Amino acid sequence: MSKKLKNKNPYLNKPKTLVTSFVCHSDILGYKEFASKSNNRSLQKLEKALKNSYQEMLKYKASLEDDYAKFEMKTFTDNVVVGFPIRKPKWNHGEPELVDLLWLISRLQISLAIEGFFIRGGIAYGKCYMDENIVFGKPFVDAVQLDKTNGAPRIVFSKSARKAMEEHIKCYNGLVYNTLHYHELLKGADGEYFVNYLAESLIAFPDGPIFFDLIDAHKREVEKNLTEYRGRADVFAKYEWAASYHNFFCKDIAKRYPPLGHDADPEQMSKHEHAQKILDYTIDLISFIPTPSRLE
Repeated sequence: MSKKLKNKNPYLNKPKTLVTSFVCHSDILGYKEFASKSNNRSLQKLEKALKNSYQEMLKYKASLEDDYAKFEMKTFTDNVVVGFPIRKPKWNHGEPELVDLLWLISRLQISLAIEGFFIRGGIAYGKCYMDENIVFGKPFVDAVQLDKTNGAPRIVFSKSARKAMEEHIKCYNGLVYNTLHYHELLKGADGEYFVNYLAESLIAFPDGPIFFDLIDAHKREVEKNLTEYRGRADVFAKYEWAASYHNFFCKDIAKRYPPLGHDADPEQMSKHEHAQKILDYTIDLISFIPTPSRLE
């Protein structure tokens, strides 16, 4: 088959029809303020970060062997829309597509975060259509709305996406930890489900090492923003959330791989000792929280 037909937009059909999909919309936190600085250094930093992130997504898309790609994506400045059509909605409610979407969005989030750009947005489920000119459908509208109402730098689930995921859980007799996307999601203190993008540091673990360089880079960027916005409570709160998420992730890994006794299997002991090192990368959040002072 001609290479020109490879990875064709999966939404293309005649006549144009809506397709059941998972849709994610995201943009960069604080982009307007960053763009208002209007200097060459800021432009070059943004261009490099977005180019690398977008190219990685396109590279993955091009690597697919199917004639029709698994997903379609649209980008404009800092806005990214990704649509994953569901091939067998009645059979699996899109669990394989959701897993792929979460992986793709996690890669986008971590690659931008370590460059200092934190993104936020939403994932919704429903009938949608995308081509070179149009992004149309309720899940797109819902995902955009989540982006507007969600202050913290996270990608959250809409009610429709949560309902679809509940159908996935039913397939595992209600055992959520058996689902394919269990490690890719977390639940916030407010009950919202969000993408656990730091899990990208564990893609080789436990058979291989934890990528501490990602954890360290994320730590440094969060701390930099905590320092910069200490005097702006509204913005500080968003990076305070990012720090809390970072610390939970580190402590959760250490908890899941606690120190073992001296009589433990050497290989297992080595893995657990390696996991404990992640505690060295936690953020001392208390030291960044603004405190009252006397009048001078």
